[in-house]
Amino acid sequence: MGDLKLTANQAWMLGQVQRAGFDPDEWFRPMDVGGHDANDVSSLLAALCRKGLIERRHRPASTAYKYHLTPAGRDHVADREL
Repeated sequence: MGDLKLTANQAWMLGQVQRAGFDPDEWFRPMDVGGHDANDVSSLLAALCRKGLIERRHRPASTAYKYHLTPAGRDHVADREL
């Protein structure tokens, strides 16, 4: 997974999720990781989902999603911090 290509914005978002310090099994909302535009944050998270670095699920009784960093996502961030 170390050769996975991310845009600068995708890499920034993945770093934001990691820096937020969520537990490995903790789910978060887009607003929990910042950003000025909820649509931009959701779009970046969706792109990271397609790459297997973030997982998303529908929030109960809502059309919104919740997210969490996958093991591959954690590994990708760790590879960049070396």
